[in-house]
Amino acid sequence: MSAIRSNTGTFLGTVGALRDISRRKAREQAMRTRLRQQEIVAHLGEFATERRDLDALMDEVVERVAEGLRADYCKVLELRPDEDDLLLRAGVGWKDGYVGTATVGTERDSQAGYTLLQEQPVVVRDLATEERFDGPELLTDHDVTSGISVLLGSPDDVWGILGVHDTAYREFNEHDIDFVRSVGHVLESAVERRDVERRLEELNDQLRQRNEQFGTFASVLSHDLKNPLGIALGRLELARAEEGTESLDAAERAISRATDLVDDLTETMQSGMIRDELTDCDVGAMARKAWETVGTSEGTLEVADPPTVEADSGALLRLFENLVRNAIEHDDESVSVTVGRLADGFYVSDDGPGIPEDERDSVFEAGYSTKEDGTGFGLLSVKQIVRAHGWEMALAESSRGGARFEISGVTIAEEST
Repeated sequence: MSAIRSNTGTFLGTVGALRDISRRKAREQAMRTRLRQQEIVAHLGEFATERRDLDALMDEVVERVAEGLRADYCKVLELRPDEDDLLLRAGVGWKDGYVGTATVGTERDSQAGYTLLQEQPVVVRDLATEERFDGPELLTDHDVTSGISVLLGSPDDVWGILGVHDTAYREFNEHDIDFVRSVGHVLESAVERRDVERRLEELNDQLRQRNEQFGTFASVLSHDLKNPLGIALGRLELARAEEGTESLDAAERAISRATDLVDDLTETMQSGMIRDELTDCDVGAMARKAWETVGTSEGTLEVADPPTVEADSGALLRLFENLVRNAIEHDDESVSVTVGRLADGFYVSDDGPGIPEDERDSVFEAGYSTKEDGTGFGLLSVKQIVRAHGWEMALAESSRGGARFEISGVTIAEEST
């Protein structure tokens, strides 16, 4: 009996030793797995920093996560708010043709939809017996049993989902969950950085455009001021040769208008706004006021049923001044200008030589002019004012063979309809 007890004791001792060795090996294996997972997270962090290609990062993520968990599948789903679904943006293990085309619904009864509402990772041990949701076709078509999915972003600002899946039953531990979550943080940071870079690019583009506008606007400012000052000098010369004060009165109006322009355009430069507060403006009154400053005694202005429109009065006056000046400069002192109503705006036409049809797309560009001494900024100023109000402008031939500028998309005041 003692021999038997001895043999039994030896057997049991051997079994216990084998169990200890097995546990030790399991611990060592688990430690190696955790170290490998930590290396993967560090690698992905460096990859995201060195390479700004988000697609390349997502491809690297799905490869490394599947490797780190020895899983059959890994995926990145991108939320598409306009489509109300999740696109399989990147993946490994899936059937050919799925990545880049397959979608998953956002309903709560799917794992993806359920994950969208969670701040913590969602762990599935057996999809077939899962009671919180059903498996979407993407998972069931690939015989998925277990998996982990984490939200990319927050419930209030979601970008997508990172998921890892296996066809075998898996008991994922906390280290596995932390690994997937850590990789998710790397992706989140990369997406946030991309969004920040995009915003910075947009701001830089806006700044470049603003600088270009200010550069052009400085030329427009000079152009808009030269005309009333030139009229003032001309009137003063006439006053020296003539009796009476009519020329002096006209000179005074021109100088006053130039002073107003300095104030208005300086404020525009400082604020960065071509137009300011909108008020009800009588188009006829504005046209007549512009004619007083720019028009000639030989020419005529006809105002036909003018509307009252919502506009920045100062900008609208500059618009008419430039259109009247354009008509005079490209015809002669006896030019006839007509201002009238459109269904949703107004027009300014003249009886001058007109603008050739093949040049009508160019007349609003900086520097364009058919006159040798022209600056080309008058019609550019008109274009800026029209655009700043959200209006539209078309150029056609007038009934008298001249130019006809049609301003549409204008809000007409009720009392003038």
